[in-house]
Amino acid sequence: MKYIGRTKVGRAKTNPSTTLAIVRLPVELKNYAGKWAHIWRVNEDAIVIMVLSKTIYTKNNNQNHG
Repeated sequence: MKYIGRTKVGRAKTNPSTTLAIVRLPVELKNYAGKWAHIWRVNEDAIVIMVLSKTIYTKNNNQNHG
């Protein structure tokens, strides 16, 4: 694993009652645009975001995104 950098999590308001968290990746990672990102909660203060090259299946859902 290699540290790439940091980015501030932004906000996008899709309608008056919904605000989404938006993460912008560094320019050198632009080839990940359009890919599925998988998100895991580590604890209350941390999440892990991964873009995987293979399809994954989790125990709780059988969504097929790769």
